[in-house]
Parts: sequence; structure tokens; C-alpha cells
Amino acid sequence: MDGPFQRGREGGPSNRAQIGVQSRVYSTTLPSRCIHSDACEAGDVRVRPEALARGEVVVVAPALCPHVTGRSALNSTSTADRWDDVDHFGGSGGPLSHIGPLPGPRGRPDGVPHGADPSPVENALKGENTMSHVHTAHPGATGHDELVPSRYALKVGDIDVTVISDGVLPITTSTLAANVERAELDAWLKDMYLPQEVCDWPLNVAVLRSGDRTIIVDSGLGTEFPGFPRAGQLAARLDAAGIDPASVTDVVLTHLHMDHVGGLLVEGLRGRLRKDVRVHVAAAEAEFWGTPDFTKTVMPGPVPDVLRQTASRFLDVYRGRLRTFEKEYEVAPGVVMERTGGHTPGHSIIRLESGGDRLMFAGDAVFQTGFDKPDWHNGFDHDPEEAIRVRRRLLTELSETGGQLLASHLSFPSVCHVGADGNTFRVVPAVWDH
Repeated sequence: MDGPFQRGREGGPSNRAQIGVQSRVYSTTLPSRCIHSDACEAGDVRVRPEALARGEVVVVAPALCPHVTGRSALNSTSTADRWDDVDHFGGSGGPLSHIGPLPGPRGRPDGVPHGADPSPVENALKGENTMSHVHTAHPGATGHDELVPSRYALKVGDIDVTVISDGVLPITTSTLAANVERAELDAWLKDMYLPQEVCDWPLNVAVLRSGDRTIIVDSGLGTEFPGFPRAGQLAARLDAAGIDPASVTDVVLTHLHMDHVGGLLVEGLRGRLRKDVRVHVAAAEAEFWGTPDFTKTVMPGPVPDVLRQTASRFLDVYRGRLRTFEKEYEVAPGVVMERTGGHTPGHSIIRLESGGDRLMFAGDAVFQTGFDKPDWHNGFDHDPEEAIRVRRRLLTELSETGGQLLASHLSFPSVCHVGADGNTFRVVPAVWDH
């Protein structure tokens, strides 16, 4: 099959390389010239198939090319049961190499038939690495430099906003639509060019500067779940963005699910925050996690227990720093938290308003399905019917006011506008300001 390589200059020649592991051989079209720069004098760029048999991915390029590193070792992975799915070579869309399990029956990468347990999420929570990625930095670059973008800055009036990607984690697609027939979900996934069984769940965090306050909105997953190796990047990416955790005056939490508070529980961030940092969360959210109710959720088996444990630990560690509120609270000039409920009883959004500009950090009130399928239940919603009412209210407001939307699980950087199409909505991505 043809691999999804980015091409070199349009119309340029290409080589075909046979990349084989065990009895499976894939034919992949590779660019014949460096795709980073038209001025580069490098010639052929190709993958050595014999290197794969040794557990390596080796990119071969003449010494004249400064844009490609020569070698990346797999993450302790034997090629006896691996296959090569190199994608986005040298571009901004992804890592240099993406190594995953051999395709199994009916396309499941782990060899488990569709609908069978355990799911990748369950395996990951057991500490099993669901996917191994090789990330390659430019030669001579620091360890913080990456080929993929991980931060995006914008202004909302006088408020500085930096969106930082904590990475992505795999999620079973069935949780995106817990109240519809599988065929309807499959059709939507096909229309959206998304995988049928497992898709990537983006994790977006925001850093705000308003007046003399520096505010982190949510903290990502953290690094205590080794089965999710592509998440938990916040601490390193704060450093890469030049943001010192010791400068943070406030932490704002939309809710206490593990992919929003986990980053605060690892030393890479927790140990570097100032001792007087204020942590803001709705009172209803802190109260809920004393005796959480999962009866209306549809989550993979081990998830509820892990959510309970993470929230309980978070409250034990940070209870003395919590600043709770009932319905609405202004954290800093132009930065207001508002409890919405729905996703969790104390789920909150953050409204930014300054100089006539508006932006809403909607947390988990809006998912990718929420625009054209706003009435679909997300399996992580603790009150799915209330979550629908909240989602419709917020999207209607955004479509009428023209304010910008930023949400935790929309594709990075997720900044967009919202349009209304009758009883549904459409996302209008913001133009990136480079």
C-alpha cells in the first residue's frame, strides 16, 4: 500500500522503497529531494529497509542536507511484531516516524477483533504502551525543540493567551456517541476522515496573562500513566515556551477529570509552583468528587476508578490552596469562571473579554462531535442531557456574538469561531497568525 508521505516539490521525481518486516512488505513513495528547502542540495532521502530488521529507522540523506537527522532508535520495541507507518516526513504535521503494532484482524492495530476487550484505553491504564512514536529534533537543537507545533499565541484585547498542547491520548470512538447506533457513528467518522475504532484525543491547556496575574487553565494528563506516552507534555512545553511555573499566580480548573488535573500531580510541575499559588474550581466540583456518581457515564471499564483515585489525590494535595466559588468568579481583569455543570456537576468555562474581544475556554462542554451532532452523548458526561443543554446554549451564544472558542479536546490549537446551520453548528477555524 502507498504510505502517507508528504511529497517534495510538486512534479518532482520520487523513489519507491520496499519496507518489510516479517512477511509483510509495504511499498512507499518517498520524496527524492529534501522537502524542507528548495535551496537544499541534498539528493535522495530514503528509509533503509534492512535497518527495520535491526529495530531502527534510518533516514539516509547526503551530508549536504542539514535538515534531516540520520538515525532514530525505536522505543525499546522489537521489530518481530512491528510494522513501519512512517508519515509526515520532515513536515510540521507529525513526527518523523510512527511505529505501531502489525495490523490485526479487520484492521485493529492490536489484533483484537472490533468490539472486543480490552480497549487501548484499558491497556494504557494498566501501564501498557499503546503506541510507540519516534520524535526527532533538528540537528543541534535543544531537547525542547520538536518538529510538531506545540504552542500558539494570540491576544484577546490586553490579555495574552498561549495555547499549549499537552499531547494526545487514544480514545475508543464509541465514547464519542454513547446514545446512537454504531452505523450512524461509523458514517460520521468516515465523513470526518477519522479512524473507526480508536482516535486521538487532543489535550489543550491555556496560559493567560492579565494584569499582574499569570494563569494556567487546566494541566493536562501528567506523566503517571506510561500507557499514554504521547500525553503529559505540559511541563516540558512550558519550559520550551519560556514560561516558568514559579511565575504562575493562579491555576483555573474546568473540572477534576484526570486529563485536566494530572499535570499538577507530577513533580515536573507540582514541585515548581509557588507555595501560595491559588487553585480555582467550582465548589460543586470539589464536593462531587467526595462521592462521585458514574451511573450515567459510558466509560471503558477501569476509567471510573482511575478518575476517582486521581481526583481524590488531587484534593488531598491541593485542598489548602483551593479557592472555590458557587456560580461565577473573576480570577483576574477580564478573566471570569462560570460554572455550567453538565459534563460534571461543577464543570466550568472561562470567559475572556478585553478591548471588545471575546474568547471562551469551554473545557469539555464542546467536543468535535458537538457542532453538527450537538445531541450526541459523550461517554464521559456525568449528566448527558444537561451537557446537551449547556453545549447548545454556549454554541448558540458564540454563533451570535462572534466570540472565539477554545476547547480542551478540539484539534490543536482549537481556536475557532462558530457558525449556526439551522439546528446544528459548524466550526470555522481561525486563521493562524504566524
